Amino acid sequence: MWVNSPEIIAKDVHELLPGHAAIVDSALLGTPLQTLKELPPGDYYVQAVLNLYTEFHRADGHVIWAHLDQGEGQQFNKSPGNLYTKVTKLHLGRTGTVKLTLTEVIPPIPPTADTQWVKHIKVQVSC
Repeated sequence: MWVNSPEIIAKDVHELLPGHAAIVDSALLGTPLQTLKELPPGDYYVQAVLNLYTEFHRADGHVIWAHLDQGEGQQFNKSPGNLYTKVTKLHLGRTGTVKLTLTEVIPPIPPTADTQWVKHIKVQVSC
């Protein structure tokens, strides 16, 4: 868990299509608080992040979905290709809906530069 983490609420979405909505409400679990219901009324800044997963077919026949690390060290907030919204101010305590649109994309991580003593290579493994 992150130290002094902001409130994080998560929702699994499968095959979310462009233009379609994923509803985030107070019934979802979060951290460090268990639900949004525990947040006191007030002004907050909110942002949505879509952490992309990849379908993996295992040798034992099972299929799993997992995040494919792209050099960011499994940090969803730095993972190239993940989508996110611009930060929006929200007043919690009013009724209504806030619409967040995933308009931003985390760019690729630039390759690490070679030095006189270190040369970086990529190895592709096929299973």
